[in-house]
Amino acid sequence: MEQLNYEDMQRHLAELSGMDVKDIDPESLKEIKDITIDHKLPVEERVLSVIRQTGNPYAYLDNGTVIKISFADSGKTLQSCMEDYLISEILPDLK
Repeated sequence: MEQLNYEDMQRHLAELSGMDVKDIDPESLKEIKDITIDHKLPVEERVLSVIRQTGNPYAYLDNGTVIKISFADSGKTLQSCMEDYLISEILPDLK
């Protein structure tokens, strides 16, 4: 991956995040099991490492299947969403 300045990197990542899964070439992706993360590195360096390894941090292969991830701009954390989901699934059974 070529060296990009901050603004170019933001623009590039926005393009990647907006790609339709049908437009992603599976040959350009890496298997999730082959992506390594050094948890001793600071968060910023871990993110850059994933970008360098994958080329597209929003897509990867899982046993040959293209997986595309996205994030909602809802302001809620994953933990909060999971708590809401679990409560909605458990509480009806407790009544």
